[in-house]
Formats: sequence, structure tokens, C-alpha cells
Amino acid sequence: MARALALLLALAVCAPPTARASSSHVWRDGEERAFVSAAIDLGFLYVRPRLSAGFGRPHFAWAGVEMNPIVNIEGVGAWTGLRVAWPNVDIRAGARWFTTFRRSFLVRKDSYTRVDLELRDAPRAEWVDLETELSWRLPLGAAELSGEHALTWIAGVPTGLDLYEENLRLVVTAPWVWRSRIGALFFLDAERRIRLGPVLEVTGNPGRGTVILRGGVAFRMRLYDDLELRSSAIPALAARDELGARAADVFLIGIRYRWASE
Repeated sequence: MARALALLLALAVCAPPTARASSSHVWRDGEERAFVSAAIDLGFLYVRPRLSAGFGRPHFAWAGVEMNPIVNIEGVGAWTGLRVAWPNVDIRAGARWFTTFRRSFLVRKDSYTRVDLELRDAPRAEWVDLETELSWRLPLGAAELSGEHALTWIAGVPTGLDLYEENLRLVVTAPWVWRSRIGALFFLDAERRIRLGPVLEVTGNPGRGTVILRGGVAFRMRLYDDLELRSSAIPALAARDELGARAADVFLIGIRYRWASE
């Protein structure tokens, strides 16, 4: 992770002058209108497109519908729902469907290891999440506080079985899961393009009576108004299960590209 951050910082120093001087804030200063937009995350072994249609200023303040196709090495699915965004507050509610290529539901036990996740002694896992999420950010001069708070209801898990939930990165007993994340990103340059800081997350599953604590670091570097380098490492710090990297919320290095119709 340290080497990755060093590489991203080197890219920031070498970024072209047009990128360094970018101050048009096209999303904030754009006109309110009907639009379609996309935000695409591209990294090692993953592509995460997010497609939206609504009214307002895309990627800044708007209301509409959103869809996220999900394709990875574990399975396929999609999220769709409603989203309302203000400059510093974002609310979305919708449903996520996911089916695995090979992973099964889990025969219930008190704790799990990575080996348990590979067993196929139950029906192949397929389920639906009904999710509500509130996101916010608070600019504080040299830093920016942010938070994400979500409540999820899981359907489709057979009675007596547990589920390794790919999106939440933990083993759950359906139906309820809650998650709360707080982060603080500090600006590392005078032009406020580069941000780095700690992230802390707590996720709970009342059905199993478990809570998992994750903590790590996030890095952001804006090259242009529509292009950003992103990296984060948020491993599990305390958990009942021993899932290794499977319990880490995210280990990624990639780019995010944003687009919107005129």
C-alpha cells in the first residue's frame, strides 16, 4: 500500500499544468437540467460503472434514478434505486441483486474461516439486499470529514443458513445489517487536489450478534474535474470470523471517470 501511495504522489507531481490549474468546477457551476450521467471506477480486476438519470446538476446536486451493474470474479448482479444529492448530503435507497458463480450459502456455525467460504455443501448463493444509505461531508479548511451510514435488509437466504455477503464483506444471518463509516481526508497540496487520511468503519449483524471493526487509509488525487485517482486499504481490525482479505472492505487502486450529458 505504501508503494502504491508513493506512485500516486509521484503522478501528482508529474501531472500536466492543465491538470494542476483545473478550477472550473464544471459540476458545481453547471446549469440545472435533465441529464444522463455515468461514474466509472476502473482498477485492477474490476470495473464498476454507475449510471444515472435525473434533474439538477449532475455529480453535485440532483434527484433521479441510478443503476449499478455488478460484474466481478465472484458473480454478477445489479443495484437500482432512487437517489437525492445536495452539495454535502447524499441519500439513496434501492435494491441490490447478486448471484454467485460458485459460492454457496453457509451451514451455520459460531465462527468462520476463509476455508469455510470455499465449501459447497449448501445451495448456490443468490440474494437481494434492500438498502438505504446516507452519505455526508463536512469541509473544514485543511481537511474534509465524511461519513456513510447504511441499513440493509437481506432477502433470499434459506432458513438455518448464513451468507457471505459480497458487498458488505462479512458473514451474516439474515435479515438485518447496519454499517457506519467515518473518514477524515487532509489536503496535501495548496491547490487542494491531493487528499489522504484515516477511515474507521463499524458494521453489525444483529442476527449473529456480531460487530466487525475496520480501519485504514484512503487516498484521492484529482487530475481533472472528471478524472480522479483513488486508493484505499481498510482491513478488519477486530472480528469474530477469520476471513483474512475477505473481511477487508476494500483494497483498491484505480481511477474514477465522471461524465454527464449537456
